[in-house]
Amino acid sequence: MSVRKFIKSLSKTARQGAEAPDFYKEYALLFEESGPQKEDLLMDLTYAVIDTEATGLDHDVDEIVSFGGVVLRDFTISIEESISIYFAGRNVTDRKALEIHGLLPNEENAEEELTGLKKILQFVGNKILVGHFLGFDIRMINTLLAKYQCPPLKNIVMDTSEFAKRLDFPLRNYQFAVHKQYTLDALCARFGVIPKARHTAAGDAYITAILFQKLLYEFRNKGILYFKDINK
Repeated sequence: MSVRKFIKSLSKTARQGAEAPDFYKEYALLFEESGPQKEDLLMDLTYAVIDTEATGLDHDVDEIVSFGGVVLRDFTISIEESISIYFAGRNVTDRKALEIHGLLPNEENAEEELTGLKKILQFVGNKILVGHFLGFDIRMINTLLAKYQCPPLKNIVMDTSEFAKRLDFPLRNYQFAVHKQYTLDALCARFGVIPKARHTAAGDAYITAILFQKLLYEFRNKGILYFKDINK
């Protein structure tokens, strides 16, 4: 499917939101509650820090192999609310993907696709989504949602790579940013985060949560304290 056709399909499913499956409607109802307020401290908000691993690197044809997430609430990582999902029936043939995450099909305790998708929505709820190069993860989840006639995710999103650039380039002249300096590995080295269980969805989500804590500290030191400040 081309990018243009994919965007059109997402627009169509958005229009069909009232016809979405019940599990999506339950998720969507959460956003009728009040979300983050302008005066909320960034450190006091609740975040779902997520990561996905896929069969390959092409959003249009590849599928999610695994999903991992941890909750960051009141600046504390809630391990008991962590999640790790492996999807059944995936065929990982992309050499680059195998080099990155090493995941093969038939993982133990794998979930059927629809069951895994429902668990993802239950986990993220109406929390703020955080991830590293988060656009990839959001695109993969939205592609899966569209497969089941669901509109895209509704969550506010924050990307740790963009947050790190914001620290370095307050005027947002990101054209001077060098991509390799903002990879997860590079930022872990820079901020002293030990990259345990790297290239697993659950491991990367946990690492990203620690990195996000460090970035919030840096933001605080620069006077960026409140939710309203992130778009200044």
